[in-house]
Amino acid sequence: MRLISQDSYLKEIWDLIIVLLTILIAIEIPLRLTLNYNIANIYIEVIITIILFIDIIINFNTQTYSKGIIIKNRKQIAKNYL
Repeated sequence: MRLISQDSYLKEIWDLIIVLLTILIAIEIPLRLTLNYNIANIYIEVIITIILFIDIIINFNTQTYSKGIIIKNRKQIAKNYL
C-alpha cells in the first residue's frame, strides 16, 4: 500500500470531514448526557465510529514532516503517532 501525501487534496477533504464529525460529537455528547437528547441514532453513531477508526488507519499511512523533512518510513510514522 502506498503512503498518502499529507498535502494531498483528498487528504485535506478527509481531514475536513473528520473535523466536522468531531464538532458534531462535541455538541451531541453533552446534549445526550445533560438533556437526554439524541441528535444521532445508533446507526449514525456506528458509522461515525467506523469513520474515525478508518481515520486512524489513514493517519498511520500518511507521510509526515519532522523538522522540515518528509518521513516515508512506516515505523517512524507509527512512532510519531504513538
